[in-house]
This record gives sequence, C-alpha cells and structure tokens, in this order.
Amino acid sequence: MNASVQLWSPKLTLFAFQLRHDLASSSQKTIEDADNLWQKCEAISQDLGLIELTDILPKLQLQTNDNQNLTSSYYRQLLPQKAIYFNQVPQAKKLCLTGEFYPVQLHDTYAVDLTFRYANLTVDLAQISGLNPQQKLHPNFIKASLGQTLLFFAELRCKYDDLRSIADDCMQQLNLGELHYINDFIFLGSPVFEYNNSSQTCHLLIWLNCYSETTEKEEAGNYYDPLLKLLCYHHKILYVYEQSRYCDREARKLYSQLEGKVTALSNQFPNSETQLEIFKEWLKTASQVAFTYETHLRDLEVHQTTININAKNYAWRLTELESCSLLGDNLTAFQQFLEITKEQRQEQIAVDLAYLNPGKELFRQMLETIRGLVEIDQAQRDRAQSELDKERDRDLQILLTAIGAGLGMAGVTATAYPYYKEAKPEEHQLTPPFTSSQLHPITESILVSLGLGLLTFVLFCLPLVYFRSKKRSRSE
Repeated sequence: MNASVQLWSPKLTLFAFQLRHDLASSSQKTIEDADNLWQKCEAISQDLGLIELTDILPKLQLQTNDNQNLTSSYYRQLLPQKAIYFNQVPQAKKLCLTGEFYPVQLHDTYAVDLTFRYANLTVDLAQISGLNPQQKLHPNFIKASLGQTLLFFAELRCKYDDLRSIADDCMQQLNLGELHYINDFIFLGSPVFEYNNSSQTCHLLIWLNCYSETTEKEEAGNYYDPLLKLLCYHHKILYVYEQSRYCDREARKLYSQLEGKVTALSNQFPNSETQLEIFKEWLKTASQVAFTYETHLRDLEVHQTTININAKNYAWRLTELESCSLLGDNLTAFQQFLEITKEQRQEQIAVDLAYLNPGKELFRQMLETIRGLVEIDQAQRDRAQSELDKERDRDLQILLTAIGAGLGMAGVTATAYPYYKEAKPEEHQLTPPFTSSQLHPITESILVSLGLGLLTFVLFCLPLVYFRSKKRSRSE
C-alpha cells in the first residue's frame, strides 16, 4: 500500500437501485420488497447515529395510487427539499463523517444516492475505510434487487506516476470484498478505474482527481443526472440478463425431458392396458411440461425486449454523458459495456430462442401423437367392448328363449297329461304311496313335464354352444 498517499476531501457515493414494480408486467402495483432501500438507510442511520436520517419513510413522497400513469413522471424526487444533509455525531479521535441522502424514482425503479464524505479534510489513504463504516455499504447488507455502484472520488494532493496502483489500494481500503480490475477511462480530465466482483453484484468506480478543471466540473454536477440514469440502465441490463439465463436453463431442462419422451414414444405403442395407462399419464404430464416450457420462452422473449429497450436508453444516456465531457475524455468502459450488451447478451438471447422455439412445435406434435394413439386405442377397446356386449345380449336372448321354450313345453305337458290319463283310468287308480310299482300320477306328470322342458332347453342351447366354441377356436 502507498502509505504516503494523501487524499483531499474524499467521498464515497452509493448508487443503489430497487425495483418498485415488475419490469415485465403492465401492472404498476408496488412489489413486496420495494421499500428495502429506505429500510436499509434507516438501519444505517440508527447504527451510525445519523439523527437526520431517522424515520425516513414518513418523509418520502411515495406514490400510493398504483393505477397512476408513471410515464409522465419518469424522474421523481422523493423529498420536498431534494436531499437530506447529515453530520455524524463527533467521536473522540475519529474523523467526523458528513454526507447526504438523495432518493428518486426512475419510472419502475427506486434509486438512492447515499454519500459519505470527509469534507475539506486531507486524509491518509488508510483512513478512507471510514467512508464505508461497519461495511454498511457492502452489497451483502444493502441487497438492492437490481444492484449497486459505488463511486469513490478524491483529489490527490501530489502527482503520482502509478495511478492504477493507488486505485487498487483505495479499492482494498474500502472493504468491499474481493474485486477485480476491469477497465479504466478518462472523465472530466481525470482517470476513473472500474472494478467488479465475479457475480457483478458489486460495481466500484475509483475516480482520482488529478486535474484542476475536474474539480470545477464535478462541483457543477452537470454530469450527475446522466450518470445516475446510465448506472440504472447498467444494472437493469445485468439483472434482466441474469433472469434470462435462468429461463434458458429451465427451458433446456424441459427440452431434454421432451427429447427423452419422444425417444420412448417412438419405441412403444399402447398394446396393453398398462401401456395405455402409461400413455394417459404421459399426456397429463406432457401438457403441464409444455405449458411451463412455453412460459419460460415467453419470459425469455420479454427479457429480450426489455434488454433491447434498456440498451437503447443506455446509449441515449451515454450520449448525454459524453456531451458533458472535456476534450480528451474517453468513456471506454461505458462504451464497452454497451458493445458487450449488443454483441453478446442480446445475441445470446436470440440464439437461445432460435434453439428453443422449435421445441414448442415438438411438444405440440408429441401431445397430438399421444392423444391420437390413446384415442385410437380407446376407440378399439370401446368397439371390442360394444361387440362383446352385443354378443352377450344375443346369448342372453337365446338363453331366455330356451328357458321360455322349456317352461312352455313343461307347461303344455303338465296341462295335457291329465287328459291323457283320464282316457285310461283303469291303468292309473289312485293308491297310497310306495304300495305299488307304478309312479303316482302327480309325480309322473311332474317328471314328464320337467323332462320334456329340459329336452327343449337343451335343443335350443346346442346352436349357441356350437357357434361359441367355433368362434373361440378361430380366435386361438
């Protein structure tokens, strides 16, 4: 570390961005954690003893009408006095922090500028860690839904050759975790060094004032609004792109499942009751998977549109920022971010959609194929069942006819037989049971009736048994 480096009036500004309502929804209803930034600022004020920042929420002029058209109020200051200026309660042997709190609403996003500074003081490089007191400006504490950028600005009291080394030391002293150098550029005549972490959740700009005109332009603040909006679009693009990566991963998982089902479908047909039930279950599952798949594709298309819009807005704000620049400035870091967005992020989503969109048609064809197979098999089963029911009806009719014929014959016999006996009374005199070798007339009448009825039933059933056995032998 360059222990001899001294900095004049250093300050650290937190630009944090929180979604107020859903980016992809037409609804302007406030989401659940929209007040996160204000709650974190209140927590910071309590921990650091910043009396002016206590009870922030009642002071904010937040919209309560969720149906209000926000287009006409794209940029809204949320405080009547623009900003709240604060002073930390002085403590022995410690530098006193001052700063300001400036909240705004940028269409669907809440943004906050929370600045800590050692105003009009010369400090050693090691002392700037106090600008991030208790690491309260770390992303793990703020947890802004869209992300955050920290801008460190300080004037060097002497001229130095290795400014990159000084910027690295400043980055280390701010205690923001493991960051890596990305780029550097010149703005308002002085160098700016850009750092980020691997997850791109902590974005840091180290701006070292080495030029007198930089001080004048920075104090004038003409660059401030374009920079604030540029950083908002920066984080929106990163946030939406990460959301698109989630949709792509989930859609590819479902596409892989689909390909497995298609392979299995090509090797199986519902030729048994078990397989038919399997296909019916496939039909139910595939319909749910297809719906989820199309939902991910729809979200991916929405993310593509959102990134395209934000990239255009980013380019617009970059042009505004360049108009505030001095001759010799070069905003390469911002320009490269825009180029990467166009050439990689937007192109990647287009490639994802080109790969995944045919899956919708494949899902549709598979569903139609399974549905057709199930319907054909069910129709065949219904037809077979109908023929079986008809055959059973015929068998039942024949059986009932045979029973009716047998009963009819038995009835006729039972009626006619007594007349026959009356014609030969001498052969059938009534005697007590078991006293003669001849049957009792009543018994004889019943037996003859039943015998003839049974014979008639058998004669009617013989054709049914014959045709049934012949049909069974053909089917075997």
